Amino acid sequence: MQLTTAQQDNIREVLWYHTKYRETFNEVYDHILTSIEHQPDHDMAPHQMAKIIIDSEFGGWDGLKELEKQRERDLRTSLWKSLWAEFRRYFKLPLLVFTLLLSGCAFFATAQVDRGVTFFIMLFAVLVPMGFSSRFISFSTWSKKYKASVKDRAAQKIGSLGITINNLLIILPGMLTDGHYRLIFQAHAALVTALLVVYVVYGFSAVKVFQNNLKKEAWAS
Repeated sequence: MQLTTAQQDNIREVLWYHTKYRETFNEVYDHILTSIEHQPDHDMAPHQMAKIIIDSEFGGWDGLKELEKQRERDLRTSLWKSLWAEFRRYFKLPLLVFTLLLSGCAFFATAQVDRGVTFFIMLFAVLVPMGFSSRFISFSTWSKKYKASVKDRAAQKIGSLGITINNLLIILPGMLTDGHYRLIFQAHAALVTALLVVYVVYGFSAVKVFQNNLKKEAWAS
């Protein structure tokens, strides 16, 4: 059964409304068109045939939603495993040498240099993965013609984790004590050093995960 452009657009519009991620949309849309084209000609409307295919092969619209949720969970689990594996590499040879050198420099800067400098280094370290993650997220995300990738949200969460922890450990205590306790400026140099090293290593690890697992894509309807 050969579909007209108008019939294809009708199926596309309905499926666009019921899917969240472009990977799901592409896969299901192509599958529906192929399945219908292999059917003999009959009087049933193409959008009705499409609904039958979705119900029988994907469990209906609710089944599609669950499929997307599962893919999101699977990707998130995979990326966090990759991130943790990359993070641990900095505490094993040969990268352990880099980590030790970083720790020595960080301790010297924390103990001997103005801690304001340390604060800005830490802030830069947590902002790098956030900025880097934006390379893999289309700025058309807020367009009605744009359908997000399942990778977008995962990239945002990994990229923003550092700044979230920074807010909880550094900014929040000062807010709760009316500015009387500022961790960066009052905590022991060893603690501040440890935080700085963790932030930097996490930043490097996150960037590596982005490079290995995500690709920048621009796609719209």
